[in-house]
Amino acid sequence: MIIYSMTATFGKLEHETLILKPGLNVISGENEWGKSTWCAFLLAMLYGLDTRAKSTKTSLADKEHYAPWSGVPMSGRMEINWNGRNLTLERRTSGRVPMGVFQAYETESGLAVPELTGENCGLQLLGVEREVFCRAGFIRQPDLPVTGSEALRARLTALVTTGDDTGDSKRLAEKLKELKNKCKYNKLGLLPQALAQQSQLEDTLQEYGALEDKCAELVSHQREAEVFQKRLQNHLLVLQNIQAEQDARQVAQARRAAERASREKEALESFCRDLPSRQEAQKRLRDLSDYVAAWDAAIKARNSLEPEPQEGDTMPAFRGLSARDAQLKAENDAAAYRDSVGKFALVLCVLGILAVVGGICLAAFAHMPIPGLALGGLGALLLGAALLCSGKGKGKLEELSKGYGTADWKQWPDLADRYAAQRMDYEQAYESWIQRKNALEERLQALQNQRDNLCEGRELTEMESLCRQVLESWDRLDAAMVQETQAKEHLNALLSMARASAQTAEDDMNLSFEQTQNNLKQTEQDLARLRHDLGVCRGRMESLGNREELQRQLQEVRSRVSELEKVYEALNLAQKTLTEATNELQRRFAPRISQLAGSYMDAMTGGRYSKLTLTENLTLLTAAQGEDVLREAMWRSDGTMDQLYFSARLAVAEILMPKAPLILDDALVRFDDRRLRTAMELLESQGQEKQILLFTCQSREEAALLQNRRH
Repeated sequence: MIIYSMTATFGKLEHETLILKPGLNVISGENEWGKSTWCAFLLAMLYGLDTRAKSTKTSLADKEHYAPWSGVPMSGRMEINWNGRNLTLERRTSGRVPMGVFQAYETESGLAVPELTGENCGLQLLGVEREVFCRAGFIRQPDLPVTGSEALRARLTALVTTGDDTGDSKRLAEKLKELKNKCKYNKLGLLPQALAQQSQLEDTLQEYGALEDKCAELVSHQREAEVFQKRLQNHLLVLQNIQAEQDARQVAQARRAAERASREKEALESFCRDLPSRQEAQKRLRDLSDYVAAWDAAIKARNSLEPEPQEGDTMPAFRGLSARDAQLKAENDAAAYRDSVGKFALVLCVLGILAVVGGICLAAFAHMPIPGLALGGLGALLLGAALLCSGKGKGKLEELSKGYGTADWKQWPDLADRYAAQRMDYEQAYESWIQRKNALEERLQALQNQRDNLCEGRELTEMESLCRQVLESWDRLDAAMVQETQAKEHLNALLSMARASAQTAEDDMNLSFEQTQNNLKQTEQDLARLRHDLGVCRGRMESLGNREELQRQLQEVRSRVSELEKVYEALNLAQKTLTEATNELQRRFAPRISQLAGSYMDAMTGGRYSKLTLTENLTLLTAAQGEDVLREAMWRSDGTMDQLYFSARLAVAEILMPKAPLILDDALVRFDDRRLRTAMELLESQGQEKQILLFTCQSREEAALLQNRRH
């Protein structure tokens, strides 16, 4: 296969195109130019993206690592030549699956290439799986060591053991292993299953025999239990006949008791027919009780009535007067004294004083002694009259003050008001007392009348005794009715429980009724258990099948086990023979890869490393000139180790995928100049047979290539 061009929208590549040519292509670019992105794009176009991979803390999944920076969907196109046909491969993103849509068609005609699909494109074009290509034809500096994978190991093993990578011997070995596993693999093979079936049938037949013995034993026990049950049932009938006689005697006694109770009830009904009813007697007793309580309360209230209210001490002036009359009298006495005595004497006194003063003035200042003396004498007469009137008023005041208890006539109305208040309080208290006394007397009279009605001319105690006797008679009647009902119910219960005598057989048991019932119950339980066990046993026998059929199946299984054991021995012999043949072929063809890789290493190192071996687990062993012991690659310098693995990868790629392109990404960065020129010469030589893409971040590869071409 030859790649003409690649156009990618992938990572940092935005619709960028890389033009290639047959043979060796040296593609130089600075760091972050996109070399590793082109390599990852080529791998994605051939094998697709692993959309199941997830990013981790230390690495990003390709679907995230190479998502276009612009945010547009991931896509790409390749122009190639495959088996002489110019083809175009396209992948684009659909929905959430990057590079999920694949299309392959002929470049000139546009006709689809149905044999190429998104899943098998890389395998069809390169002839190897993705893992093999990544470990053989896709060489990156960090991945130079040849690491193992199941696909690579299978192809290398098939190649060195059979001379080609078709895998026929491996498939034969796998087929033999599959047949052995099918015949005998843990518990899943045919032989273990047949042995298990044989063991199961043998156990089933053994269990069948044990079940037959158990059924016979259970049938024997069941018959014995049934005989014993019949004997117990007959003995129970005998005991029940004895109890039937006792029941008959108890029924006769109960019938007599019921008849006696009926007669007593009828006599009491006849006696109570003429008596007051129970409700009337109870009401009369309640009324008598209420009367006694009310009479006692009334007597207690009358005895606790306070004495008749007494009027307090009364002033002599107010005796026999009502409150209003006393107030009028006090007001009239005070007014009469004030008007008749006090005002007239005052007027006379004032006129006398004025006359005396006027006479003195006439005599002294007017020099009129005679008129002055006359006027003074008149004043003296007026003063004497005033004194006379004042004396008469004092006498009247003393007379009135005796009735009021004070000579201050201004206090007489107040004394009358107090007397009026006291008189009104007394009259109200007296009226209230009279009302209470009359109410108590009326209550006592009413209670007396009530007693006469209740007792009907009898004494209170006698009437109460009569009422209680009536109630006792009704109680005796109720008790007689209850006793009659109980006696009849007892009779009916005995009649319902009374057992009739039954015919019995000869009885030789000497057990009580309780013992017989317990034994009979236990026997019934034993029979139920025996029947259940017998049913379970027979059901289990039916589930196991027929004895003759089981024996026939066991014979067939034993024959099949014998045949499978013979087949398993034959498979062991065939597998042993194939292993011996494989070992012989491996001794003949195993050196092929080691020799080819050794020749590459010998050319690059100028003959220093001519011994190189690639072990079965893909470990490199080598020895330099003068060394007799082969050592692993880790014993060498970093550059030499890169050259060893580079040689091994070229050899593996040459053998497994001779026509497929070889991709190298900074694979020669640690080569020295001399070995780099030799490696470039080797790559240019292989470029005559296949296309080689060498991506590098330095110019040494191109310089070495030009130097080789000049020489």
